[in-house]
Amino acid sequence: MRKLLTTFVCVWFTLAVWAGDGIYEKLQQIPQISEIQKLDVKPFQEYYQFWFEQPVDHSDPAKGTFRQRVLLGHKQSDAPVIVELEGYNIWSSEEGELANILKGNQLTIEHRFFDQSVPEGGIPWENLTIKQAADDQHEIIQAIRQKIYPASKWISTGISKGGQTTIFHRYFYPADVDISVPYVAPLNLEYVDPRLKALFNWEDLNTCHYTIRDFQTMCFEHLDTLLPMLEELAAEKKYTYRMVGGTKRALQLMILEYPFAFWQWGNNCADIPDQESADWEEIFEYLVKVSSPDFFEDKYIVRMQPFFYAALTEIGMYDYKIKPFKKFLPEDDKDIDFSF
Repeated sequence: MRKLLTTFVCVWFTLAVWAGDGIYEKLQQIPQISEIQKLDVKPFQEYYQFWFEQPVDHSDPAKGTFRQRVLLGHKQSDAPVIVELEGYNIWSSEEGELANILKGNQLTIEHRFFDQSVPEGGIPWENLTIKQAADDQHEIIQAIRQKIYPASKWISTGISKGGQTTIFHRYFYPADVDISVPYVAPLNLEYVDPRLKALFNWEDLNTCHYTIRDFQTMCFEHLDTLLPMLEELAAEKKYTYRMVGGTKRALQLMILEYPFAFWQWGNNCADIPDQESADWEEIFEYLVKVSSPDFFEDKYIVRMQPFFYAALTEIGMYDYKIKPFKKFLPEDDKDIDFSF
């Protein structure tokens, strides 16, 4: 009898440990969730990828549905839930900073119409709005909260466009979470926010304005020297540029993108090469390092189409300093009147 009881206790204990907090079973009970896949991601006790069925148009469910990719990393049922709101596709399954600091669970939501979270038959662009995205996030948060973490504190967060997404979600659904922590979140007041122009002019003038502009001018003046280098790199990386002007146009855009990329990624003015002290290979390598050619590459443009659509219709973007370089650009660009 004692042996039988001991065996029963051991089996019960093994099953209890294996079952954990029953997260898998609870996910199965949510009607919108399908294709739950268990992953091994440390330091989480349990980790799952699943698909959440969403209306294409939350204001008109008759328009059909699409499946949205979601990740859930579980540590403890009463621990805080960190909601990682992606502005694009899901970049990583790893533990984020807040989940690490707070020893929290982590729910990661891919943005609608990016990567794998796209309706069959293509993207209905009119339904790619900040409100529809917030509706998606609201539905997922409420479903997971009610079924799995009803007693937890909830924290939303995101980085860059994800930070922006965090702000928009909190605006439309302030009660979904207790705290929001947006990282480096841009919030444009216009499609091309005049504050950006003022900021870049201030940064340039107080640090290395003419060094940045001189480097751009040098690159434009020696476009024919740099172009074969980009063509060779494109062949090696299998980059293609089907835009009007092809690889040459991509090089011109890289040079125009350079000031924004310089400040965005925290570069140092002292590292800017000049023609007197650097050879053209070094100059090209530096340009590519700061202003990457893959930003204008065909596959990247297709992958980022949802961002470009959102930028042009709602969230805004930055523009380029065209005026100092008009003589180097195609005739179509010369009619663009940028004043800074």
